[in-house]
Amino acid sequence: MATAVVTGTSSGIGEAIAAMLLESGYNVIGLSRTRGTIMHPSFRHIPCDLRETAALEALKTDLLA
Repeated sequence: MATAVVTGTSSGIGEAIAAMLLESGYNVIGLSRTRGTIMHPSFRHIPCDLRETAALEALKTDLLA
């Protein structure tokens, strides 16, 4: 199963894209500062503020683990 990383999944376009991908059978890793409302067995939320350099390093470590 393919995996997609989507930013801004707590609302708006990011949330809609994540929902569409989940409906299409993807695993989705959602990045956003807050959790949002997506509840799906193939969805994994990682709290992340992409403006923070340290958060990007932690994200890289988490995704490669």
